[in-house]
Formats: sequence, C-alpha cells, structure tokens
Amino acid sequence: MSKCDTSFKEKTARGIRTDEPTDNPEKKFEVEFFNIVMDKAISAIDERFNTLRAYHERFGFLYDITKVNEIGKQEQQMTKCKNLESLLKHGDSFDLNGLELCEELSTLSSMLPHAKSVTDIIQFIHISKLVDIYPNVYIATHILLSISVTVASGERSFSKLKLIKNYLHSTMSQE
Repeated sequence: MSKCDTSFKEKTARGIRTDEPTDNPEKKFEVEFFNIVMDKAISAIDERFNTLRAYHERFGFLYDITKVNEIGKQEQQMTKCKNLESLLKHGDSFDLNGLELCEELSTLSSMLPHAKSVTDIIQFIHISKLVDIYPNVYIATHILLSISVTVASGERSFSKLKLIKNYLHSTMSQE
C-alpha cells in the first residue's frame, strides 16, 4: 500500500461493523458520546502541550541562568537571546535588546550562582534596585512569568469535563 493511499479500511470488532446501528446501549454510549468527548479532550491537551513546548523553546533558557556562562554554550545563549528579541518585536520597536540581554544574563549569573527560580532573579533585581542596570532581564522574566496566565483555558476545559461527568453520573441508572 502506498503512502498516498487515502482509502479507508473499516475496523471490525468480532465481526460487528462499526458503521451499523447497534441496540447495545453501552456501545451506543461509547460511540456517540464517550469517544467524541475523549477525542476532544485529547486534542485539547495535545494543543496545550504543544503551546507550552513552544513557550519553553523560546523562554526556557531563562529558567536556569547558572548555565549561561558554561563553556560552549555562549553562542547558543546569544542565538536564543536574539530569537527572543525578534519574537518580542512590534513593528520597529523592540521590547528588549538580545545582545544586552545575553550580557545581562552573563553578569547576573555570576552574581546569583545559586538562583533556583525566575522569581529569585526578579526579587534580587527588584530588592537591590537594579532594574535600570538589568532592564532586559527584568522585562524577559516578567513576560515569562505572565505566560502561565494565558493557558487558563486548560483549567476551564477540565472544569467543564467535571460538570459533564457529574451530569452523566446523575442521569445514569442501574442498567
């Protein structure tokens, strides 16, 4: 069979064709409701994970600034910083400068060798009143920390799934 073959082969389970109507209520429930809900839930979860994976590819290097000064990684860091600069560009204005971001991260990593999280970095910059010295790091980390707010639709989906599940439990009988 070639890769371009678009013919559809019917799946059969114990000789029962899936396109024929069924009198079995469990099978009917599975086909008409359960499979549809599961397909939508799986596709929504896949979409969210792909979105979060894309965010991690763009912003992930900010999670551990202790690796910024590792030998052989400076070029990768510079590339990631420049990519983040182009990502945060609006017309002719830039939210941050990629070259300066890379330099700021390098300096900050030597000052904070044991920073455990992005919030540690922001707190250090804010408490030490270094926002004017590290503006690009401050902006990038604020954007990174606000991203998680944008994926609240996942929580809404699970909330709706909980309502559907409770509705089904209350409407089902012993049969």
